[in-house]
Amino acid sequence: MVNKGLVSVTFRKVEAEEVVRLAKQAGLGLIEWGSDVHAPETDLQRVEYIRRITEESKLSVSSYGTYYKLGKGQDFKAYLYAAEILKAPIMRIWAGEKSSSVVTEKERADMVAEAKNICRMAAQKGIRVDFEYHPNTLTDNKESAALLMQEIQERNCGLYWQPDFKKTLEENLAAIRMVAPFIDIVHVFFWDQDARRRHLAEGQTIWKKFMREMPKARNIAFLLEFLPQDNGVYLPYEAGALRNIEEAYHESGICK
Repeated sequence: MVNKGLVSVTFRKVEAEEVVRLAKQAGLGLIEWGSDVHAPETDLQRVEYIRRITEESKLSVSSYGTYYKLGKGQDFKAYLYAAEILKAPIMRIWAGEKSSSVVTEKERADMVAEAKNICRMAAQKGIRVDFEYHPNTLTDNKESAALLMQEIQERNCGLYWQPDFKKTLEENLAAIRMVAPFIDIVHVFFWDQDARRRHLAEGQTIWKKFMREMPKARNIAFLLEFLPQDNGVYLPYEAGALRNIEEAYHESGICK
């Protein structure tokens, strides 16, 4: 089962062909293509090309990393059409751009209604809708993220997850435990507490603990992001560290 890959926005400054080459060279099987640079929803011909070069390299599209944000009045259909052409099984979207602590009840209710609607649209195409787990959105903490899933209650709706290295190990583990039933994709990287990018191997002890908390019976994709200096020369080493870390996922009996 292929479940390790790369987020294309890690290499915003290079062409899509080079992203594919780097992923292939590092022995990764998946790419999440971002809508901001490589696969814009406004250029469907380009999106078709991206899908083709991915498939020709024997890689798979894990997801479509969009910048659709709830509450902004964007055209979801444009992103949905692009995701369909890309043959992406998952669309990443954003739960607004305000912290859950400051949104009003009405703003939250409106975003939940919007989320239900777009999930139903995506379901007609057989596509899942997953929310980025990110500061300054409705998924900026475990309680609000879990509540959002309960409010939406659509079968094709889920979450990404990524650690917040400004928080303690136990706080991050508690976050995984609370949102575990909804996790489809994990963004994998390692930062120090000052948000300096470090090599993943330096954080392998922490990441193995994260892996042991990942939910059972879900085909989670683990995607590398935020390489030191965004330098592709490090990708094979980061991919090797990911394979080593993932052993904890298998050892725990989570992945058959």
